[in-house]
Amino acid sequence: MKNRKLVKILAGLLLLALTLSLAACAAQPANTDTPPTDVPANDSGGNTPSQGGADDPGGDPGDSGTPAAGDDSMLRVAWITAYSTIDPHYAAADSDFMLCDLIYESFYDIDQFGNEDPRLAERYEVSADGMTYTYYLKSGVKWQTGEDFTAADVLYSIDRAMESPYMIGYLASIADVQAPDDHTVVFTLAWMNPAFHIELSRVRFLSESATSGLEPGFSSGIPGGTGPYTLVSLVMDQKAVFTRSSVFHGAPAPIGNIEVTVLSDTNSAVRAMEAGEIDYLIADGDNWERLSATGRFNAYTADTITIRFFAMNNERAPFDDPLVRQAINYAVDKEDMIYGSVGGYGVPAAYLANPNLNNAAPAYSEIFEYEYNPQRAIELLAEAGYPDGLVIDDPILTAATDEFAIPAQILQQQLRAVGIQIEISTVELSSLVMDMVLGNYGIGILALGLEPDAALMSPAYTSEGFDALNLARYYNDRVEELFAIGGSTLDINARKAAYREAMDIASREAAYLPLYALQATVLTTPGLYSTPYQNMYYWYWE
Repeated sequence: MKNRKLVKILAGLLLLALTLSLAACAAQPANTDTPPTDVPANDSGGNTPSQGGADDPGGDPGDSGTPAAGDDSMLRVAWITAYSTIDPHYAAADSDFMLCDLIYESFYDIDQFGNEDPRLAERYEVSADGMTYTYYLKSGVKWQTGEDFTAADVLYSIDRAMESPYMIGYLASIADVQAPDDHTVVFTLAWMNPAFHIELSRVRFLSESATSGLEPGFSSGIPGGTGPYTLVSLVMDQKAVFTRSSVFHGAPAPIGNIEVTVLSDTNSAVRAMEAGEIDYLIADGDNWERLSATGRFNAYTADTITIRFFAMNNERAPFDDPLVRQAINYAVDKEDMIYGSVGGYGVPAAYLANPNLNNAAPAYSEIFEYEYNPQRAIELLAEAGYPDGLVIDDPILTAATDEFAIPAQILQQQLRAVGIQIEISTVELSSLVMDMVLGNYGIGILALGLEPDAALMSPAYTSEGFDALNLARYYNDRVEELFAIGGSTLDINARKAAYREAMDIASREAAYLPLYALQATVLTTPGLYSTPYQNMYYWYWE
């Protein structure tokens, strides 16, 4: 079991550099509805919550009052990252996920907040001990190639995904999977995993007959899925065109056609928005404010899962002293950091997840939070043995992009104000990630999106994440015990209590220096009803 857990962590690590680079460009937003409780045994968990709100203009195409546009309706979206594959098991970039989510499906769509929408399963059951998950497939589903979707395709897809370094992390807790008939799939777990249903939803299913002969990571041919759109044409570094699927088993996609163009940089995307050439853009704060002030666009903000933070190597002096780590936390003015780094579009964070978008996670106000208190920082430094200030030999490790470099510069200035002298070292993003993962650093800046369940924070705060996501190399016996408790029960109240105590301890010990949860600043063409935390099947023109 330990070996399989290690595989899960290392697989997550393979996606870490990707997560960071995406967070630097445009984080994944989500809604702010109340999180669902865990799904009890014999409960399908298949309710589809309505979307919407002032800062979340979402919609479900199946809802009454949601107009279905004509077949000739068009949505134009720009993407900065070129596509690399249409193989959902080898998707590595956000642009790849976007393509695949229009074509392929899993049992459920689950957004960053845990809201569920049944897709290829009608319902599911969880055994009383939480070790068996049974999914009942929707009848009458056709692949776009014409064949019936059956449980055999699910087994094929699970086996195939387990061979992918990008997917195995989601499936590592599976001990066995069986299909007693064409419309039932039963998963037996190797260990209790309250987040299994969420993790499984990340795996899209493929037709065995259409894809068994294709190389992993295929980028040519259009094998088709069961999703709401059919891929009409694809030029990897230029454009992808989709049209509404004529055989989709669910409510028809409200928008008939989607055109996604690859642009060279953010400035090109902003110019395209200004020129009326695209309909949707997550802009930087300055351009969002400038364009929203023109009155030509619909503008709104949304929470995101992305947390920007500094990690301090708890095993290396002087960061091995909790007093020094606490002093550094008190020395940071997070509001100033948010304004200087992202123009004010962020929320001060207390740990490495956004509680608004993370089931069972405590609110920041429920745990110990550091206020900006430079005098307290100076007092703690003196208590730690540095009454005349501290010179730290290890530099602040950062990447060259403004998203990381600017917070590093602000931190350097704020530490100087309390008597801490430290230099800055700029390296390639890949080197930054590996140095921090392996502990070859003192303090460095990164970003993560740990969602949508608090159980997924465990590798960042426990020993199972050493040389992986526990970048701070933080250890506390009680925190280990609490994450074990939270990961071994489906009782939502017990899980919340465990994670609340764990995060309170980690915060008091200054395991990390969390900065802020990013907010997305969205611009759309007037009349577009968009849900940036879900795929474009849920969008429509009013």
